[in-house]
Amino acid sequence: MGVCTAIGGIIGALLSLFGLWLANRSQNRRHTAELGIRIALAKFEYDRQLAQQLANMTHKMQETPPFNAFLIDGIRLMDIVSNRRLSPEQMAERIGSLADFTKTFADAITAEFAKQDRQGY
Repeated sequence: MGVCTAIGGIIGALLSLFGLWLANRSQNRRHTAELGIRIALAKFEYDRQLAQQLANMTHKMQETPPFNAFLIDGIRLMDIVSNRRLSPEQMAERIGSLADFTKTFADAITAEFAKQDRQGY
């Protein structure tokens, strides 16, 4: 009977540790996503301000990428930076490819929005 109790106690302790690990991992991911969203908001506001300044100087409306592009960029950036398995060189490489991806995505979504505007959606 004592062996069964000990085994039950060990299993219970392992399950508790696993639960704590999952909760901590989930909290870290949520925090990383929140930071990505904050980065996206800051970059979006900065880009809008620059576009507004340029529009004021040139008297022409300036297009800015939609918030979606900034959001994806911010969240993916935080995923790269928070990945402890990446070396600094790998991080730099991934951040560089992220910039290319974000530009391609922003151009594509801006073109899609313009197409929808022309079609009257």
